[in-house]
Amino acid sequence: MEMRVKTFSEVANNYGGGGKSFRETMRHLENASRKVADAHLHIPIRKSEALPTAQQVNCAQQLDVLLSEIVRITQ
Repeated sequence: MEMRVKTFSEVANNYGGGGKSFRETMRHLENASRKVADAHLHIPIRKSEALPTAQQVNCAQQLDVLLSEIVRITQ
């Protein structure tokens, strides 16, 4: 059965194919990414700004889980 969703949040909250651990990992990816983006997007522009650091945007573990699931369901 094909699942149709409009947002990543829907995937994070409703995808059942990867089990509870997958859903929790995707929720973490969604929430952590949103917090970092919000911190940089929702403040007034200042005279100087710092770009997000590699550590702030490092979601390698969660992305690896997501990519593994994509490979699993497409093979």
